[in-house]
Amino acid sequence: MLINLAVSILAGILLAAAFPLSFAPDAPQWAWPWLAFFAPVLLFVALRRAKSALEAYLLGFIAGGVLHLLGVYWISSFGAPALVSLVIYQAFIFGFLGIALHIVLRFQSDSYNYVLLPAVWVAFEYLHSIGAASFPWLHLGYTQYENAPVLQLAGYGGVYASSFFVLLAAYSVFHLFWGRSPMRLRLKSTAFAALALLVLYLWGCYTYWAWNRAEKLMPATTIAVVQGGLASNEPWNLDEYVTAAHQAYVGTTLNLLQRRLQHRPELVVWPEGALPTFYNLHGLQLDPDVRNLWTQREDLKLLMVSLLRTDKGLENAALLFTGPNTLAGKYSKNHLVGFGEFVPFGKALRMLDYPWGAEDLHEGESLD
Repeated sequence: MLINLAVSILAGILLAAAFPLSFAPDAPQWAWPWLAFFAPVLLFVALRRAKSALEAYLLGFIAGGVLHLLGVYWISSFGAPALVSLVIYQAFIFGFLGIALHIVLRFQSDSYNYVLLPAVWVAFEYLHSIGAASFPWLHLGYTQYENAPVLQLAGYGGVYASSFFVLLAAYSVFHLFWGRSPMRLRLKSTAFAALALLVLYLWGCYTYWAWNRAEKLMPATTIAVVQGGLASNEPWNLDEYVTAAHQAYVGTTLNLLQRRLQHRPELVVWPEGALPTFYNLHGLQLDPDVRNLWTQREDLKLLMVSLLRTDKGLENAALLFTGPNTLAGKYSKNHLVGFGEFVPFGKALRMLDYPWGAEDLHEGESLD
């Protein structure tokens, strides 16, 4: 039992290390995406050795807790209670994945598991991304953000197709070294799996090459993405933070538009919460310094994400402006982050406030 716990903790650490990790806004970032192909193997080993479903749940709980503690440490910008609550909540859910994988690993054929085990994990990721309390972070497919051939699979099955590729590779390693079949059969089935992975990878290489070739023939649009690098946990009512945010985004964008560049940006993108400002759906009007951007380019498009007050309450909305007073479209976020944008059971339990105040955000309903 103690060995299984140690292995599950190590699996959680390595799973988290496959994603980009950073523990402070100005801290260095680490990422070892190749670990995604091996970290699940450790979890498979621990779950195969588990003596009961209860032990498998505990192993899944531990691995999931470590994964989310390290992988979404940025939630701590909303305070320690938010991080601790989120980790416990996600570990509770991850434990059920541990039970499902335990059942497959112990009671099903090794050969069928080449499809069944990745399918179970991917199904868990999908179910974990829907519903009011969904949390679609840390899907294994996201670790391959720099692996262009594998990313081509997402065009046909979303991130879940990339996750399936990663898990198929991980199970192949597990089956080769820890499978129950004779070594001759394990080598044979692993060779077939490796061939399938190679074909998919080569197909991804060709698709990526073909897309790059076609892209050169398409009309180009110059886009500028501005990232202010400000701490996200500063209270919005601080004058110093408001001034810094406007300088980081409005000032930087203005300087960019004033430069004598060969291609000035046609579209400028600001990230979530760029300006500590509330906008009202009725009579929406930009701040004067933001409207000043159109004095540098009249056909500028500005895509920004801010808090929008509607009849339902506050919504996290992407707003597309094509003029200083022209809102061309908006999208309010449909799936909110628990303990980051709302508190589950918040009416009964109030444990944290947000940089914008104590008000939970509400889900949007449509794209306008």
